[in-house]
Amino acid sequence: MGEFVHASFDETDDFIPRVPEWRLGNEDAGRPRICVTPDLRHSLSAIPGILRITSGLESIEYNPVIHAYTLEIPDDSVMTPYEIRESVPDSFYTQEYWITEKPVRVKRQDYRWICPGVRLSTSIEGYSVPFVTGTFKLLPATDGIMDFVRFVKADEGARDELYALIRKTGLRTVLSSIDRPLSFAIQNNRDRYKRMDKERI
Repeated sequence: MGEFVHASFDETDDFIPRVPEWRLGNEDAGRPRICVTPDLRHSLSAIPGILRITSGLESIEYNPVIHAYTLEIPDDSVMTPYEIRESVPDSFYTQEYWITEKPVRVKRQDYRWICPGVRLSTSIEGYSVPFVTGTFKLLPATDGIMDFVRFVKADEGARDELYALIRKTGLRTVLSSIDRPLSFAIQNNRDRYKRMDKERI
C-alpha cells in the first residue's frame, strides 16, 4: 500500500478512475485514472491551467479553500511519472502519478491557500514547469464554494442562486475563468460593501 494526495478546489467523495475533463492536449484520452502526487504542493502544481487560476486569484486577492485528499492505494494500481511521461511531459517535475483503481481508504483535510501563486522554471527539455507558491493554513471541514460566494459579497437574494450555479459548474471552472472584467466587477462589489460597512459605523 502507498499514500498519495489529490488536491481540488471542489469537494468530491467519488474517487472512481475516469478520463479527466481537464487534461493536456496530448494527454491520454482513453485510460481512466485518478491523478495524484506525493504531497499537496505538487498536486496543485500538476493541475492543468494552474497558472491561469492563480493569475485570477491574485487579481481579486482571494485565498481559496483547498480540499486535500490522502488516498491509500494498492501498489499494483499505481502508474509512475516515468510510465506516464509521454502523456504528461512534466510528470518528473510535478511528481504526478496515475491511480487506475479505486482507493482503499480516503482521508480529507482542508486548507486555506494564502497568497496563491506560481513560479515557472524551465525543464531540461525546454518547456515551462509550474510550481505553486504561497503557504497553507489548516482548516476544519470548509465549504469552498460558500467561502467564495461570501468573498465576492453576493447580494443576499442572489447568494443561493450563485452557490447552486457554481456547484453545478465547478469552482475550479469559475476560478479559471476570472478575466479582467470579472475581476473588476468582483473588486467593485467588495468595495461597495466596504463603503456600506463604514457608513453603518
